[in-house]
Amino acid sequence: MKYQSDNTMLVETEWKFKIYKRWSLDFFGGTGKAFKSFDEFGPATWVYNYGLGFRYKLARLFDVDAGIDFAWSNNKDFAFSIVFGSAWNR
Repeated sequence: MKYQSDNTMLVETEWKFKIYKRWSLDFFGGTGKAFKSFDEFGPATWVYNYGLGFRYKLARLFDVDAGIDFAWSNNKDFAFSIVFGSAWNR
């Protein structure tokens, strides 16, 4: 929510790797811009992020994971979050 304007463009990716039984690692990253109009797209600053997370499968039947993520950006921001479930469709 830090970067807002009338228009935004972004791309993100997430990669999940199973490491042991119910445990997995998530790696993610993305980049984007926020700008008032398409005339201002060029001078707008690109912001990127990257991070990793750990997941534990709580319920195999419902495919529910829980874990924690750690993330950084090019503006020296740091964040961590507790995760339950997934924001991505399966």
